[in-house]
Amino acid sequence: MSTEFWAPAGRYAPRTRIVLAALPLAGFAAWAMTHLVAIVTTFRTPFGATCVAWTVSFLTLRWLPVSWLERPFRASGERRAALDKLTVTVQVPVYNEDPAALRACLRSVLEQSRRVDRVRVVNDGSADTDGEPVTYDDVRRDFEAAASALGIDTTWELTANRGKRFAQMHALAGDDADVFVTLDSDSVLDRHVVREGLLSFADPRVQSVGGHVLVLNRRANLLTRMTCVLYLPFTRGMRSAQSVLRRVTTNSGTLAFYRGEVVRRAAGVYEHERFAGRVRSRSRWSPNGWTTT
Repeated sequence: MSTEFWAPAGRYAPRTRIVLAALPLAGFAAWAMTHLVAIVTTFRTPFGATCVAWTVSFLTLRWLPVSWLERPFRASGERRAALDKLTVTVQVPVYNEDPAALRACLRSVLEQSRRVDRVRVVNDGSADTDGEPVTYDDVRRDFEAAASALGIDTTWELTANRGKRFAQMHALAGDDADVFVTLDSDSVLDRHVVREGLLSFADPRVQSVGGHVLVLNRRANLLTRMTCVLYLPFTRGMRSAQSVLRRVTTNSGTLAFYRGEVVRRAAGVYEHERFAGRVRSRSRWSPNGWTTT
């Protein structure tokens, strides 16, 4: 017995099938052209230049060749002397942090080879499982005693829980420092972080500097090793490549430096930032407190 396999004849003629197949391609080409024109026309704006920097750094073999062009910044003796005169404020937002991790974080700030001027700690409504406030009294007492011995000004405030951005700006909006350093409450700094981070500010065009992030317990298990692997290409690869292109899209929440005026101008907008077109509420800071409009 023989078996024949039968397939129905095509529903459309060959020429019609070609036309139908070309329609999605034409639609995609139109979409790509529209976006290309938008990028080109906005290239001279900060947003357009940022988009180009992101695209180039992302597509160029996953940023690596571009990142290799970055070089450490060097400052002359005169410029270094000017950097030494800058007032530096470190802000640490705290929410339900492990006391040992917070203690290590604050100790690393005080032990910097280039001493900071102020440390602003904001406890963003930390609470235990019963809803009782967590004040970190022991950590605070030891930290303030050590800072006082070094001549470093400190503040430690407990606020209602509103989130990291509000905790940061609660301390920074009214601070007159030349440079702000922001970090997480479990970040432990290398002893020379502040010294090295300030070097780039010798260039007046530099408005912010990011830190290189390593996972402290990266050898603990497979998950921590994988997390560290994710950090390395992001900080050493993508951000380095964007730095070469002079358009870093986002900085590091773990460790970042900002010119003070940049942060003060963002007060009231930064805390209320929304995405996907949502309406953002706005507030303004004054010596008399916050007003919302």
